[in-house]
Amino acid sequence: MKQLLIRGVIALLAIAFAVVAYVMARSEARISRIWDVPEPPLLVSSDSAAIAHGRHLAVSRGCTECHASDLGGAVMSDDGFMGYLASANLTAGKGGVLPQLTDAQIARTLRHGIRHDGRSVIVMPAVDYFPLSDEDIGALIAYLRTVPPVDRELAAPRLGPGARALIVLAGEPLLSAEQIDHQAVRSPKPEAAVSVEYGRYVAAVCMSCHGENYAGGLVNGPPGTPASANLTPAGALATWDEAQFLAALRTGVLPDGRQMDARVMPWMAFAEFDDTEARAIWAFLQTVPPVAAR
Repeated sequence: MKQLLIRGVIALLAIAFAVVAYVMARSEARISRIWDVPEPPLLVSSDSAAIAHGRHLAVSRGCTECHASDLGGAVMSDDGFMGYLASANLTAGKGGVLPQLTDAQIARTLRHGIRHDGRSVIVMPAVDYFPLSDEDIGALIAYLRTVPPVDRELAAPRLGPGARALIVLAGEPLLSAEQIDHQAVRSPKPEAAVSVEYGRYVAAVCMSCHGENYAGGLVNGPPGTPASANLTPAGALATWDEAQFLAALRTGVLPDGRQMDARVMPWMAFAEFDDTEARAIWAFLQTVPPVAAR
């Protein structure tokens, strides 16, 4: 009996070792993969209107939520099991990445989630930025080039065994480049108007959390983060009207009086949407096919 127990323990340890070895090898192969996705050079205008528009995009599309209000980067997670994650310093200060990158490299990171060395960015919602037009990407880059330098040196992201297991065994979307169809044809930017087409363009910023069908159910965050809401007509917005939707974006207060957690739903960034953008998103969401909540 004792020998059987010993053999069982040895067998379990061997299985556990094999699983760990597989997870580490498979995750490392995916983390180290070199993506050959070129991004054509952009015409980046440095006029004041483009820079102002770029600032609007940086704030309303969430750049300042992850990279800090000064865009100098911030530690997002520091856990021995899950790993160390820090957003990049997007300024020209000490520790900043901007001086070493060309405009085309920045555009490739934004749209494709690919770093200058060809590897995938970790935990960046590039899927939200892939649809952005050349004009908008150029304006965003023009603005980033003008941000005051911030001296903030942050270590490179490092995924721990827990995060690696989530990538390999649970399909967690931690490697940005894996989440994008890099061959997809980008649609032209619609005219800014309260229209379904323009709303679809602006609402792309919601996809990384609410999914491509906007049905929610995704959990983007540390353990304990609630699932994202279902934004289709079958979900959370079914009983809302436009005024309630706009109020939630502007104030973070739901129609029932609850305050949204800004760490989960970055409403303070979305409060920067102008009326045309916000109302266009509402118009678009009314046309999304209803999907039952997960």
